Amino acid sequence: MALTKRSWILPLVCQVCGDRARGMNFEVMTCMSCKAFFRRHALNSADHLKCQRNNHCEITRLTRGSCSACRLRKCFTL
Repeated sequence: MALTKRSWILPLVCQVCGDRARGMNFEVMTCMSCKAFFRRHALNSADHLKCQRNNHCEITRLTRGSCSACRLRKCFTL
């Protein structure tokens, strides 16, 4: 099967939280929420972000707002 532009982008799933992605942002497939989150936090010092669960938070569509520290860490690891 030949690879077409459409076949390599499906399924559109955010690599950060698993929500429906809107496209490639910062070289990662992301949803609009994670795109905006990364843009707001990437250039600022992350020193003020602290995880209450020893840096082991699962980031999903439902929990992505619970721990900014773990969400930002996941963004940078991708």
